[in-house]
Amino acid sequence: MKIRAGLLLIAAAFVGCGYETSQTIPNPSASTPDVQTAELNSADGSAEANFQTVALKVPSMHCPFACWPKVRDTLKEQGGVADVELAPQADPNAIDNPVVYVKLNGDFEQAQAFAALASAGFDDAEVAATP
Repeated sequence: MKIRAGLLLIAAAFVGCGYETSQTIPNPSASTPDVQTAELNSADGSAEANFQTVALKVPSMHCPFACWPKVRDTLKEQGGVADVELAPQADPNAIDNPVVYVKLNGDFEQAQAFAALASAGFDDAEVAATP
C-alpha cells in the first residue's frame, strides 16, 4: 500500500501562537515550505491511505504529564487530524524537544489549530522547520 506521509513538526502546538493568517494544508497535496511529503510502500505494495504529517514546535510545552496530553488532545480535536505524536525525548520525565508530529487525513486549518492551542495555554506554537 502506498501511504503519502509528510513530516511536520508540532512542538509549540498547544500554546497557541497568535498566528493570525489562516492557512489550509490539504491532504494530500504538493509540498509547501512547511510540509514535506514522502511516499512509503507497505509490505504488499497496495495503496492503503494517503497521509501527510506536519511538525509543530510548542516551546511552552514543558512536561510530559500535563502539557503534552493537553497539546495532544487539543490537536486531535481539530479537523483533518488522524493522530498526534510527541517527538523523541532524551528524558522520559521531561520535554527537551517540544515538537509534535500531526498526522493528517484531511484538510487541516493551521490558524484554527494554533488558536485552539493558545486557548489551552500554549500561545507560542509554530510550524517546525523540515529537514
